[in-house]
Amino acid sequence: FFHQRVFISLNKAHNSTRYISIMSEKAAPPAKPPQLDDIPELLTTMVEETGEKSAAATKRIYELCDVGHKQNRVPMVCSGKWDVLTPLAQCLTQESGDGRHLACLALNNLSIPTENKRVMALGPASKDVIGGLCKVIAEDKQESYLCCICLMNLSFLEASITTILQHSPVEEGEAPVDPLENTNSLLRVLEKLLTNSPSVPKSGSGKSEGVR
Repeated sequence: FFHQRVFISLNKAHNSTRYISIMSEKAAPPAKPPQLDDIPELLTTMVEETGEKSAAATKRIYELCDVGHKQNRVPMVCSGKWDVLTPLAQCLTQESGDGRHLACLALNNLSIPTENKRVMALGPASKDVIGGLCKVIAEDKQESYLCCICLMNLSFLEASITTILQHSPVEEGEAPVDPLENTNSLLRVLEKLLTNSPSVPKSGSGKSEGVR
């Protein structure tokens, strides 16, 4: 941009002059598409920043695995170069809707390839991923239906079903609790989603999609 100074005389009797700065901004160049090499920096921003900065980085991660970049989905999860799953799972706990929504979209896309299902449901980040999805559903957030779809995608891998159904979180230091005895388990959370749903949910709404 360029900076132009304009001089305006306010009071000729006292020769006082005020400077008014006019900022004229040229059109910003379009942002370059994200690259896989950008992932480390994006993940750092997602974890260390908050609000709009974190959401913007999450959006770039989503763009890397959107429908136009399907070829990136397996390398992002299975290459071993990055851990994109843990930061995305952490975003599910954000109060900010933008970051949470974008993280849900990214996890949905990443859960589609068969190779990724095993890592997401059975790998080191599985507890965070399944726990984050379960938390969003339990809190009845707007993105609940996206989390249900992601869990459904993961369940297509038969080996993952037991891990998903046995998700039963407890406070640190507490003894494990059987899923049927734990109101916070995924089974009980899904049961609540179904029993509390309207008898005739509005077609096309998030609630109807979650129930479906």
